[in-house]
Amino acid sequence: MDNALVFSEELAFEDCAELTNEILAARGIPNRYTGPELMGEFVRQNFRGMLVSLREKFKYEIDDIEREAYVTKEEDKVIGKIKERLCSCPGANEKNRKAGKETQV
Repeated sequence: MDNALVFSEELAFEDCAELTNEILAARGIPNRYTGPELMGEFVRQNFRGMLVSLREKFKYEIDDIEREAYVTKEEDKVIGKIKERLCSCPGANEKNRKAGKETQV
């Protein structure tokens, strides 16, 4: 759905930035990201992929259990934010109606 039916990508990257900054801070790494910066650097990667790329870039350790806990946390935050602030892309509902789908985004 990322920016095809609803504007979800920017919302998702806002939460990803918060969690990324939390991870970096916990490891004493001074770099911080905004959502747009993170989106620009890691576009086309899911959060799990971003964590792998960040680990390689900043040379820190994160075990599988902690990484998956952050992935779950990110999914929960993003789903909550999308439900709260969902905004459909222009023409998305119109395209659904033309395709015979009555669902509203």
